[in-house]
Amino acid sequence: MAVDAASCYDALTACELTNTVELAPVEAMLLRKLDFVGGTTLKRIEPHRLLALIVEDVGRYPQSRIGDIHQRIGLEI
Repeated sequence: MAVDAASCYDALTACELTNTVELAPVEAMLLRKLDFVGGTTLKRIEPHRLLALIVEDVGRYPQSRIGDIHQRIGLEI
């Protein structure tokens, strides 16, 4: 019995699916052409990506205060 990819995805949770499927980044020019008015936010950033941002920031600015790191990475977090 053959199993197609779509039925495999049906069994995944939303979290598992987002980790499995890599979506292409949206081109800035496309958003400009569509007059997209939404802003970007880091409120829903994945924990491992947030950690990577913090590690990079501390590497660039050693002995920074948490408030300074927060300011540089994003106040919405």
